[in-house]
Amino acid sequence: MSPVIRIVEAVAGFAAATMVFMASSVFSASTQVHSPERWIREFFETRRPGTAMREVTIGNQHEVEICFDQCDIFRWRKLSQNDNSFKEKAWEFVFLFEHAKGVGVDYAGFREASRATFAELIRRNNSYCKKQTSDDSDPPYSCNWHQWSAALQIQVGEATYDEGLRCIAWKTGRTLKAQRQRCLKVLDNPWNSQK
Repeated sequence: MSPVIRIVEAVAGFAAATMVFMASSVFSASTQVHSPERWIREFFETRRPGTAMREVTIGNQHEVEICFDQCDIFRWRKLSQNDNSFKEKAWEFVFLFEHAKGVGVDYAGFREASRATFAELIRRNNSYCKKQTSDDSDPPYSCNWHQWSAALQIQVGEATYDEGLRCIAWKTGRTLKAQRQRCLKVLDNPWNSQK
């Protein structure tokens, strides 16, 4: 066998092994179940292109803002150190909202990588969310966002930033339809206030 053929075979073998490794890495990422908070932070807080996240506590309110072109806002009561159960439920709501209705809908990498987690969360939150009957539904589940946000006392809104203004519209009613925007001057936004 000539040295050229051996080199070609070695390169082909390496390429095949690389493809198998890459495919298994992609598959394992989408089959891992992580906490919803971890997925949100990994995809929106880590400065991936076009994304941002801001988290603040104002008085007795905790606010999380998740951005991908525009921003979704979630506000709930400030948690005590021992209130891990509520914190977990709040992040489950945020995660599933981002998968179904929020800015995360347009972020294919987020939706694909966290697919196993949302399947588990739909099962866990079946009193508010149901799997769609059609396999080609997008998203493959529907949730009663109004009832669920009311039960958790989470306010949902959206924000846009333009020319030094932050415009917020809180979503209300059964469909969580955005109400009239209220704009205030701001000095920072989620894209420049990251760590």
